[in-house]
Amino acid sequence: MIERPYTAREVAARLGHSVDWFYRSYERLVREAGMPERLASWGRYRFHRGRMDAWLAAPVRRGMLAAANDEFPAALTLEQERALLAREYGNA
Repeated sequence: MIERPYTAREVAARLGHSVDWFYRSYERLVREAGMPERLASWGRYRFHRGRMDAWLAAPVRRGMLAAANDEFPAALTLEQERALLAREYGNA
């Protein structure tokens, strides 16, 4: 069964912002935060549900979004980065 794609309004709500903010910030989110691009470069903004869910759930992305308004967001130490990756992907 094919899932219905997310709309811009749904993604904006998941991010906790208005749809106007989302349209203004779309290019920056794709470029700087690694957000998945929309399904087509023309027409309405529609997003692959699975890719968007994975991106929204990634702790690194949540941190980037939360710190987006900070002038100088705090960087993670190497140990914090390793712990974050181990928690997400397990020890290799």
